[in-house]
Amino acid sequence: MSAQQNDIAFGVSSRSTEPSELFIWMDNRTEQTQSYGMRCRVAFLGAFAAYDSAGERLLSAAERRGRQLHSPTDGGEVCWCWIVVSIPPHTMQVVDYGNLGEGYRLSPGSYFVIPAHPRAQTLEASKPD
Repeated sequence: MSAQQNDIAFGVSSRSTEPSELFIWMDNRTEQTQSYGMRCRVAFLGAFAAYDSAGERLLSAAERRGRQLHSPTDGGEVCWCWIVVSIPPHTMQVVDYGNLGEGYRLSPGSYFVIPAHPRAQTLEASKPD
């Protein structure tokens, strides 16, 4: 889990039987429902940073190609969907999932992942006007 910011923390987990399958968690300790926006499967790769056993950050395939994940003007991968998940107050739940193999070429070995810029993907709770 990441450190809480404004009473919200993020975490990453995997199953021991499928270690490359990752789940992104949001821990909402606020008094309001919070929203988390998922933009296609490629957005999942921006929810965490992956490191090798020596502590070196791994670059995703898109980063290695020098492209942005969601910029149609520079030849990057384009995302056409947007899914919003609502997380009730004082609740921790999975908000995104995917497989490391979707964006990384991994040799056999040990790796670790941490939440990366999670608040950038979080939407503020909508308030009626």
